[in-house]
Amino acid sequence: MVNHPRLYRKVIAFCNSCYARTPTIDPATYHGVFSLFYASLIRGFECTYCGCPMDLTSDDHQVSVDHVVPLSRGGTNNLDNLVLCCRHCNIEKGNLMIDQWMAKKQAATVSRQQQATIEEAVRDLQEKWKDQPYRIDPVVAQS
Repeated sequence: MVNHPRLYRKVIAFCNSCYARTPTIDPATYHGVFSLFYASLIRGFECTYCGCPMDLTSDDHQVSVDHVVPLSRGGTNNLDNLVLCCRHCNIEKGNLMIDQWMAKKQAATVSRQQQATIEEAVRDLQEKWKDQPYRIDPVVAQS
């Protein structure tokens, strides 16, 4: 095992929080989570979800452990249900299943793209019409 004080504190904090939520946590989870962190430490921390580099200290890209199937939805603390991800992705995913979270992200991306397209069209129209004299022809009522 690697002698890394921050890593050790992070693993212990995670396991204690899991234990507080699920007192029946398997003691082997401590060893499993530490092994998960250790393997990632050797190859460099990379978020499982977005692929960004992670570290133990930054705010958004701090390494965290996520339950693939959230505990609130019947997930377990077994190692096969745990992944390392950045804090940003972990918070954004919340207690959603991965497919729900990805659909939500996709919808938000489409909305941003649509908004950008509309803004671009408005800028184009403003550019085209900026030198045009505006004429308002009065409507003549015919009797």
